[in-house]
Amino acid sequence: MVDNNSSATQAWVIGANDLLLGDFVYLHEKPEWALDLITAQRFYDKESAEQALQHIIANQKDEVVGAELVPLLVHANQSIELTRLRDRFREVGPTHRADLPRESNARIKQVLS
Repeated sequence: MVDNNSSATQAWVIGANDLLLGDFVYLHEKPEWALDLITAQRFYDKESAEQALQHIIANQKDEVVGAELVPLLVHANQSIELTRLRDRFREVGPTHRADLPRESNARIKQVLS
């Protein structure tokens, strides 16, 4: 929930679906894809974010699909807040819950090969 009394800056990260793991992952600066939203590369103007997204889409390999901009708010204390319901659900959904069983990466790769 957005606190209208706090100062927050609009930002975007790039997210995509990891085909091997079945997770929604975020672009980091190396560039590499990882589950960690907190350390994902942030874009503070939409034009730069859209340019980076187009570059990713044009050059993405078969490891991720559906790359998209994920809007968020960055608060003064550097905490982040996802602004869309589907993004908040992804963060608390079954793929991000350590208490739910998951197939191992080796098993997933075995099934896909």
